[in-house]
Amino acid sequence: MTRSVNKVPVNNGFNRLSPMQREIMGYLANCDGPIGNRIGHLPRTGDIIDAIGRLRTNASFAAVSRSLARLAANGLVDAYHAELRTRGDGSHWSLRR
Repeated sequence: MTRSVNKVPVNNGFNRLSPMQREIMGYLANCDGPIGNRIGHLPRTGDIIDAIGRLRTNASFAAVSRSLARLAANGLVDAYHAELRTRGDGSHWSLRR
């Protein structure tokens, strides 16, 4: 008895992203990466919230921060921190190069 084997699509990780994570990745794809040691031009969490069209509420900051943390844990984005933090975590975000 011969069985046919269906090819399973390759899981590149992007098909497992949430809709918010896809929006974040789309926005970060249009942003520049760090230039040498300079990170001031990289978007912060608030900038990402504005760019994906969400309101600046505590719930939005929490949801976007969780999404960014998961993307960073999966190796898709990098967080950069200034030596002197101005407020909050002070993270600037960029796609992993």
